[in-house]
Amino acid sequence: GLDRQYGRIHRTARKVHRLGLQNVRLARVDAVQGMEDLLPDGSVTTFYIFFPDPWPKRRHHRRRLICPEFLDLLHRKLTDSGCVHFATDHQDYGKVVAACFAEDPRFAGIEPMQPTDEERTNFEILFADQNKPICRLSVRKACGYEKSATE
Repeated sequence: GLDRQYGRIHRTARKVHRLGLQNVRLARVDAVQGMEDLLPDGSVTTFYIFFPDPWPKRRHHRRRLICPEFLDLLHRKLTDSGCVHFATDHQDYGKVVAACFAEDPRFAGIEPMQPTDEERTNFEILFADQNKPICRLSVRKACGYEKSATE
């Protein structure tokens, strides 16, 4: 798990410890920098990107995590046929993310992940309590497609 906020990492670490999980690693780092520095290419089977900051103001859209450059990074770090699961409560951001993945032939849409009660994040529980609809998207890395230098 990668997050810049100490509180989120700390809460997650306590939960991991309480559950006795041995296969979890956490780092307090920007997601892009952490992925670049900590994850070897072709090493991740599944990315879970749940409720990233939607940066709703137009002047802040450039700060959004999901963009064509980030898709390059996801593609590089995923194993063959690796998956990305995404969720947001911000419907406009969800549409932008769906379009971004749809325009990239290196990814193919799959049935969106539906988390179990135990898998739901604190943000999802909060938004569900507020009756906010959740936008979900899942994609799989398309095998045999590499982005050319001219794309």
